[in-house]
Amino acid sequence: MKSHKIKLNRSGFSLIEVLTVITIIAVLGGIGFGTYMLVIRQSKSTQAEVMIENISSSLENRINQGFSEEERTTLEANGLIDPDTKYPLGDGGVDSSENLYAVLSGDYTLSGIVDDDRQPMFPQVDPQYSGKGQYLIRQSSDQLENGRDTTKLKLVDPWGNQLRYAYDTTGTLQLNNNVENGFDIWSVGPDGVDTGLNADGEDGELDNITNW
Repeated sequence: MKSHKIKLNRSGFSLIEVLTVITIIAVLGGIGFGTYMLVIRQSKSTQAEVMIENISSSLENRINQGFSEEERTTLEANGLIDPDTKYPLGDGGVDSSENLYAVLSGDYTLSGIVDDDRQPMFPQVDPQYSGKGQYLIRQSSDQLENGRDTTKLKLVDPWGNQLRYAYDTTGTLQLNNNVENGFDIWSVGPDGVDTGLNADGEDGELDNITNW
């Protein structure tokens, strides 16, 4: 009598094989996500560098153009510029980009409105601009000043952090651009920390992007 061996076709995967595939997918996914985040970070860093260069050169051009007597009177009365050099004042603090915004945009009253006879230095600092790459953020306040809304416009970097600006002729501030009429403009980078330690315990200045 012949014995017949029945060959069983193997179907499906073992648990070990399934776990191996899942592990490989997870590793590849982690590598891909990490690479993606690195590309995003580098892209925003490049955007910040271009932004700071654009703002720096535009400020120099605006000062070289000069201001009318009416403009100077308004800017000085609002404490936005140095009376002698005409550069916007700034202490490098969190809100220090406000005066810089005013000079670049033509919004000399910080009301969010640019008079028809003024032209912003470039579209991204125009408070009415709604296109891609706007450099501004609006900060509202619950309080009113003389019955007026105190909404403020600030210059922000690609991470949404306020840009920092420093200019001083009194010698109170220690500027990095130690040249005549030198000014500092910088982004606090992706960690959002200017000085001191960030959330990872690292020096917050390491990822700052500057004009010096």
